[in-house]
Amino acid sequence: MALCILSIMICHNTMQFTGMPQSINDAIRLFGQGGVDGFLILSGLGCYYSYHKIHSVKKYYIRRVTRILPTYIFVIVCYAVFCILIVKSCTVSQYLYNYSLITFWTNGVLKEWYVAALIVLYILSPLMFELVDKSKTIYMILTTVIMSISVLFSMINLPDNLSIINEVFGCRISAFMIGGFLATFDTPNNVKANTKKFLVEKILEFALVSAIWWGIYNLEIPCRMVLLRLLFLPIWLILFSIMSTIMDCSQKQYKILSGIGAITFELYLVHEKILGITFFVCYRLVGNQIIRTIIDNIIAVLLSIVCAYIIHKIMNLKIILKKGRYN
Repeated sequence: MALCILSIMICHNTMQFTGMPQSINDAIRLFGQGGVDGFLILSGLGCYYSYHKIHSVKKYYIRRVTRILPTYIFVIVCYAVFCILIVKSCTVSQYLYNYSLITFWTNGVLKEWYVAALIVLYILSPLMFELVDKSKTIYMILTTVIMSISVLFSMINLPDNLSIINEVFGCRISAFMIGGFLATFDTPNNVKANTKKFLVEKILEFALVSAIWWGIYNLEIPCRMVLLRLLFLPIWLILFSIMSTIMDCSQKQYKILSGIGAITFELYLVHEKILGITFFVCYRLVGNQIIRTIIDNIIAVLLSIVCAYIIHKIMNLKIILKKGRYN
């Protein structure tokens, strides 16, 4: 999870200096967007376990809703103070509409599209998990069909809003489904006999898929963006395999990553917003563009981690108090 959110924070960065080729900067940001695909794979994995642990669709839905909506509402209400009262970039009604999670589906607006998409996946996930339990073959055929339809749609001249929905969500449904598929397999407890050989093989696989990704990135074809996003699936599966082999979360050097992994959703929600706030402040205080950009991004990362941690604690405290009230 930590690796995914760090990837997304790189995508959010505003670093653009004179002399850096625009294509490289754009490629870095686009590659960083792949963190969302990693999120969805892990989310599908976690949701599968959660669903089978609860054995109740109603309780599963309640748990999913209480995990994301209270945090989302809290963050959006806090951010409204900056947008409406300080910057005055929109009215109350415009703000509520933009962050209602409806505009992504109606107009292809990307504000908080991930939360809007996640809700849909949560609604459909019990059906997915029941299917994969009954037949892994049919489940993977369906996953492949969804991938193929997404590629096909990307080659058709769709209305702008539908094209955006397909590009940022349609081609990513398969990531969530693959996570659910992987959860059906038992995790091996044995340590690989030749760890070095395994890591070398995985690193070579990662280099090969990344080279293919870069090759497609430089092509001018209608389905380029969808193909790039689909290639994030093998990239993340390889990375997860590498990380699970070399990491032991009990070791001190990985405790920071484990801590960040626990607040990934909160970090996802706050980082880009805090980046906007720090830019607003730094633009008025720092004259040099390069220094301002560096300071802006560094402060945004640190503040985001602090704010995400506080929000996570607040939300968990509310859940604990609520449970205690009914016990």
